[in-house]
Formats: sequence, C-alpha cells, structure tokens
Amino acid sequence: MGERVVPSVEEIRHAAEHLDPVFAGSPLLSGTALDAGGARAVLKVETLNPIRSFKGRGAVTWMREVGSTAGGVVCASAGNFGQGLAYAARAAGTSCRVFVGASANPAKVESIRALGAEVEVGGPDYDSAIASARQFASASGLSFVQDGRDPWIAAGAATMALEVTEAGTLPDVALVPVGNSALILGVAQWLRHRNPEVQVVGVCAENAAAPALSWRAGRVVTTASATTVADGIAVREPFPESVAAMLDHVDDMVVVSEEQLRSATRWLAADVGLLVEPAGAAGVAALRADPDRYGGRTVLIPLCGGHLPPDALGWSEEWSR
Repeated sequence: MGERVVPSVEEIRHAAEHLDPVFAGSPLLSGTALDAGGARAVLKVETLNPIRSFKGRGAVTWMREVGSTAGGVVCASAGNFGQGLAYAARAAGTSCRVFVGASANPAKVESIRALGAEVEVGGPDYDSAIASARQFASASGLSFVQDGRDPWIAAGAATMALEVTEAGTLPDVALVPVGNSALILGVAQWLRHRNPEVQVVGVCAENAAAPALSWRAGRVVTTASATTVADGIAVREPFPESVAAMLDHVDDMVVVSEEQLRSATRWLAADVGLLVEPAGAAGVAALRADPDRYGGRTVLIPLCGGHLPPDALGWSEEWSR
C-alpha cells in the first residue's frame, strides 16, 4: 500500500488550530474585475507572509507534527517549499538542507539561504533534485521530506480552504494550481466536507502537464521536461500516491498556456494591484481562458505565491533612472 497523502478533516482542523499566526488569516478578495466574465471570483491571497507563499502552512505543520525531533531535515524544492521548510526548521532550532534544480528562481534560492538553510543544486530540475535530496538524507541519517508526500503537508495547505469557509464563503468551484498536489488534495478534502457538490478543478501549465496527463490516463505519466514560467508547478514526474488521490478528489484538470500564465500575472498586477508569480496565477489564467464555463458560480482561486521570475519586472528599470 502506498503512503497516505490526503489529510483527514480532523487533521485539517488540528492544523488550523495550531498554525503559525504569520501564515494564518490571509486576505480574501472578491468583487474584482474578474467578475466581468460572469463568475463571482474569490481570491485567497497567499503572498503576504514572510515567505510570500502558501507553502509555509504545510511546512510548519509538518515540522510541528513530524519533524520537530529530527536532528536535521532535507528536502527538494522549486523554491517555495524550501523557504517554508527553512522557516520552520529555524523556528524549531534544527538544521535544514534544500536541494534545488539548476534552473530554480535565483530569488527563491537566495531567500532559502537567508532563512538559514543550506542550498545545493541537485540536478537540472526539481524532479532530479528530489533524488539527490533523498540520497543525501539517507547517507547522512537525516529526515527527508518530500513536498506533498505527507498528509500533514496537505493538512497545512488545506487551512486556507478552512479559512475561506469560516469566513462564510462556500465555493461552487475551486480552480487550484497543481504541482505536487498537496494543495489541491487538502483544499478538495475540506471543501467537499463543507459542500459535497463543489467542483474541484486542477490547473497545470501546458509545458508542465504531467499531473493533468496522469489524471486523464489514470496512472503516472511523465514528460521529458517541464520548462515553464510557472516554476512552482513545474513537475514532470508525479508520484503514484498523488495520482491515485487526485483520481478520487479532483473533478477535472485543465492546462493553460505560457502566454495565458504571463497574461494573468500582468493582469493581477495591473487590475488588482498584486504581484503574483505565474504558478500562483494559474487559476486566474484558467478562469480568464474560459469564463463562460464558470458563469454564475462562486469560484475560489488561491493566489499561491509572489516570487516573480527574474525578468518579470523589466519595466521597473525605466523607473529607476
């Protein structure tokens, strides 16, 4: 039997009750220009915390419930989970080593180091960094944690959905970016608890579509590469437990193009006043790409992270002169 990756409702409640306050209570925005397409969009803003990402919710929850007695922790990350684990390890007084791919966002890597973790390049991309991190942890006798491969990580991520329903919003649809699946599995578990009729839709980048392809095929499907501006969801090899759980908890999967991701990122900056990285804007990209599908319904969209790619703010060079 594979590892359990979907949290229980009780675990989600427990995670919310003990969540580090710096990650709790993120803003919930409605009435934005997204509603012009006919849907009632509700945006959960996860960019206004010390690591500018929802990943802190799962990382601090895992550290408290599983990793607090470890002599040191090791993970692989595209950037945001590494920041979350570094933050959690620093608070717990334990060491943290993060393996990244050579193509990782330099700003995310620098943030991981600033939070006190050691960083190593573990291969050309995130998926190869997982193997390097696992090997290092085994050889060093340290605790290896894989983002999404523990129910406490998903329970932490699910606390954002609990906050949404506690605020009085019961979505008809959730458009959730999908990388390692912890977010969508946690959100789906909680939202279905509150509204069994909710439709949970995963959103992948077209250039990193392995999770969507796997869901459609009903088995793990890998891709040769996952080269996308949405580095936070750049997965080319989903793990089996993730795929099996998504088959049970996800109603549909859609993919968005690189231009749609870039357009959504620009739109959020210009029309909502938020700097959101392309992976975090994937749900907005999906809604803007097919507004008629969601017309008349309340649509929850998590804005998952706020670390933009290095050249995304090219316009600021003119302003600095």
